[in-house]
Amino acid sequence: MGTSLNNIHTVAIAPTTAAAISEAFELRATGSMQNPINYSAISSPLGNGEEVAVQIWNEAGQSWQAMNRDGTAVKLIEDHDWLTFDNVSLRIRFVKGVTVAAVGVSLVSPRGVV
Repeated sequence: MGTSLNNIHTVAIAPTTAAAISEAFELRATGSMQNPINYSAISSPLGNGEEVAVQIWNEAGQSWQAMNRDGTAVKLIEDHDWLTFDNVSLRIRFVKGVTVAAVGVSLVSPRGVV
């Protein structure tokens, strides 16, 4: 885990060419609409056809499922190596497929979020 002046950077998946699944991360919104909590996911550059999918925990079904936004699965792909999660409360994980080059994923959260 690295730190910066305002954020905490957590390695979700260490760089590897193998398929990998991260641990679960709890994202939380805030009680104040004036001060939402935002997160970012960042991956190493991905090649053509490579991806890191985002899954969300469905408490009712007791299972992981694809995270969809506006009808499209949320994932990191070639030329789209960062995502934001704004003012949401979710349990997420990252699912990385096999890649040619070593790819890692980090989750960035604001300092002070527990």
